[in-house]
Amino acid sequence: AASVVWTRCDCSSRAHSTSSWCTRSERRMPELTEACNDVLDSVHMRGSPDESDFVRPLLLGCESRDVKSVVTSLDGIQKLVAFGVLDGRERTVDGATISHLVVASAWKAFSVDREEVFLQLAKCLTTCITGSNFEVHDSSLLDAFRTCFNIVLVARSGDTQSA
Repeated sequence: AASVVWTRCDCSSRAHSTSSWCTRSERRMPELTEACNDVLDSVHMRGSPDESDFVRPLLLGCESRDVKSVVTSLDGIQKLVAFGVLDGRERTVDGATISHLVVASAWKAFSVDREEVFLQLAKCLTTCITGSNFEVHDSSLLDAFRTCFNIVLVARSGDTQSA
């Protein structure tokens, strides 16, 4: 089992300036990098973040159009829903539920025309729809089904179509 080490991305420091991924992500996705750093600060200060704290970077990753970020974000969302960490009922400042934002971000991730994104998208959405702890209703449920149906139509791989 691989272990994950979380470090703050501060590309202004010399220690991180040699890392090509760090500087590349900082330039291409500054909002995503800032959101990840905010969550890391929250974890270091409070010990465990709230549901709304760590959802924002995952949603931004889904909307980034970067294949690696989209797949990683969808995988993170899928795992958080599967393990019951996300329930989707919490409301954000604008009144939308977390489940609505997750499905809307997944819909945006569909525009990344890659098989690995389609596969992870199908896994994430089916987990969200069928999860007993995660509530998806109304237009969000319709969008989730529509996205799954579009994956079946567009995907080239039989594995992705059957997922």
